[in-house]
Amino acid sequence: MAEIQELFVKQEFRGQNVGAQLLKFIEQELIALNCISFEVTAQNKRLDTHEFYTKMGFNQSHLKFTKKL
Repeated sequence: MAEIQELFVKQEFRGQNVGAQLLKFIEQELIALNCISFEVTAQNKRLDTHEFYTKMGFNQSHLKFTKKL
């Protein structure tokens, strides 16, 4: 399994397909490594990011809980 915890594209490069190209490249590399699962995380408030990952073929499978100490 592979996981991306944070993926950011600088504001000036957003909307230019950079994020999609990065994810597609990573996915192809993971397939070549026989990886069977690819997971990304995004904060609840980043609704545009959620929509992007959904468009890229990711499905929301669970919730993550954190607690500040």
